[in-house]
Amino acid sequence: DAICFYFKNGTVVTWNVKKNHINQYIELVEPFCDLQLPVYHSDAFIYRLGEKATILPHDYFNEEILTVDEDDIDIKLSLSYAFSQSIKLKMYELLIESLIDKYSPIIKSVSKGKKMPVTRKTILRIIGDILETKSMVNLKSGLSYQPPFIWQHPNIESYYLLLTRYLDINESVEVLKKQQNKISEVFDMLNTYLEN
Repeated sequence: DAICFYFKNGTVVTWNVKKNHINQYIELVEPFCDLQLPVYHSDAFIYRLGEKATILPHDYFNEEILTVDEDDIDIKLSLSYAFSQSIKLKMYELLIESLIDKYSPIIKSVSKGKKMPVTRKTILRIIGDILETKSMVNLKSGLSYQPPFIWQHPNIESYYLLLTRYLDINESVEVLKKQQNKISEVFDMLNTYLEN
């Protein structure tokens, strides 16, 4: 049976849904979304039933195989929370990287003490883009914490932890913090340039 979980952070996790049908599930909620982001990211796993919950790479294909020991909706939900967090963190990383890439020539010019190659109005727009991205990429949104559903259901916590370790969620949070610091430095540099 097809299952679709919609998360408050804007992610969608599906089970037993063919790739060419996923967009139908996304289109259902698009009218209710506050914000359409310029960066989109997806990930896919093969899953199967087995004797023990594990995650292993496929022998031949570039896919991971998630094995669960029980076909249970709560187990799938706990795993979906981990997938949701991982996808959102990757999306934030891509969003910040695209912002840095977009303004990299200007940033390099300012850091070398050269004259800014753009107008004051453009600098203000860049600062606005940085502020908008910083407010969007808010780690206090719970992406670095275990969701309440998991600690309210300790019998499924091991599935969630298995997947968060495999997906390197804690490492992704640290990478994102470093990227946020980098974007804050750029923001401070541009502000200082404007003041001077």
